[in-house]
Amino acid sequence: MDKNKVVEITRSVADKIIQDNGKTNLFMLIPDIDSDTFTLFVSAKWLDNQNVYDGTKKIVTYLFKYDDKEYIKKISRVSIAKTIDPGVTAINTMRISGGIAHIKNCKFNNVILDDAIIFESNK
Repeated sequence: MDKNKVVEITRSVADKIIQDNGKTNLFMLIPDIDSDTFTLFVSAKWLDNQNVYDGTKKIVTYLFKYDDKEYIKKISRVSIAKTIDPGVTAINTMRISGGIAHIKNCKFNNVILDDAIIFESNK
């Protein structure tokens, strides 16, 4: 599965999660180093009230709803962060909603993103 298809499906996953649970503060794919897989990074107020296990399980459940084994193989891990995390608040200065922004070599305060695909970035 090519990168564009991964991005397309992830945008759909983000839309469904937002529709069911409310906005996310950060929804982003980060390419894994020396691999064709990605880390899915999510932060949302409705996840702040859950423990990491339950929050991760909830997101993974949405990934499996697409029933695409090739897509699932491309997501190596799901990382959940609190909305007050300094890295989340730094990246949220981008203000992206309902779109896709591919960024390279960007620095947000002390957070450096060599490569990332941001789907949602909201305060």
